[in-house]
Amino acid sequence: MMVIRPIEARDFPALVRFACESGHGFTSLPKNELRSWQEEHAA
Repeated sequence: MMVIRPIEARDFPALVRFACESGHGFTSLPKNELRSWQEEHAA
C-alpha cells in the first residue's frame, strides 16, 4: 500500500528541482511561480 501525504513547505526545494529537470511538456508546474513562492515562504 502506498501512502501519499500532502505537500509541506520543506518539500518545495525538491518540487522546484523536479519542475526544472523534468523538461517541457512533462509537467505543468510553473517554474517561476514555484521559485517565487519558495522565496516568499522561506523560513
